[in-house]
Order: sequence, then C-alpha cells, then structure tokens
Amino acid sequence: TVNNRMGGSSKNLPKPWQPGRDNVIADKINLIYPTTFTPVARNAICLKADSGASKHYVTATDQHILQNPQLHTSSQVTLPNKTILSSTTRGYLPISTDPAAKTALVLPHLTNSSLLSIGQLCDNNCVAIFDKYAVNIYQQAKRILTGTRNLNDGLWDIHLPSTTKNIISS
Repeated sequence: TVNNRMGGSSKNLPKPWQPGRDNVIADKINLIYPTTFTPVARNAICLKADSGASKHYVTATDQHILQNPQLHTSSQVTLPNKTILSSTTRGYLPISTDPAAKTALVLPHLTNSSLLSIGQLCDNNCVAIFDKYAVNIYQQAKRILTGTRNLNDGLWDIHLPSTTKNIISS
C-alpha cells in the first residue's frame, strides 16, 4: 500500500457509515460485532491496515509509539518500485497481544503512512474481519484493535494512542 501501488482501490467507495446500518456476523469465530467507531485521541498515530505488508512498519515520525525500542539495522524491505529501505529500530506496538504479533520495525525512509501487517497478526493467532466501513482484529475471541475505512483513500485506518517518548537502548 506504499504509494498506493500494492493494491487497494479508491473506486466505488461506500457511502459514509450510518448508525445501525450493515452490522456484520462473523460466524467463523462465533462473534457478532456492530460496525461502530471509537473516538480517536488527538495525539493518536494512524496506521494503515495492510494485508500485503510482511511486518509492521513504522515511519520515523511515528516511532515514538514503540515500546522498548532497540537499535536494529539488519532488516531490509523492498518496495513495489524496487526501492530498498533499511530498518533502524525494532520495538513493540502498544497493542494487547503477544510480542511476536506486535513487533514493528522503523523504516526512516517510509514516507506515507505506518503500516499494520494483517499477515503478521494472523500468523500469531489473530483474526481480522473487514467490511465496507471497519476492520476489527480479534485474538482468542477478544477484540484487540478496531479501525475505520478512510473514504479518501479506500484503506482502513487503525489509530493507536501515542505514548511518551521512548529512548532507544543500545
């Protein structure tokens, strides 16, 4: 989804959400959830829910949300345009799940948005359910993340609370 090259469509976007409309039954995991929105804190960081990202990738601007940041320069990511980005830091996103599911890398030259890897979450026993208006992510039948469809770009935004500045330990 970097530079909107890895997919995602802005064509035929849904009409704005309306209360009580289009509730979804997630029968595979026996959950019923309403498509509702959670108020976003003013200092929240927005990540794009990305089914094409292999890991969670955070921009330099958003790296202060990471818990326990550590120097990490051994990972590289190739973008759809063949540009290679190198990581500088590894840490944990402030979400309620096990460490493998919330480990994120900082890519200083990632410019558009931080990315939340749906694959990384699902590989760690999470379930992601998308509809026209929202995305909800569950682990052991408990919702751990929710996001809303961004009608400007057609992607799903997940807001995480901004934490106090962390110091990278070496």
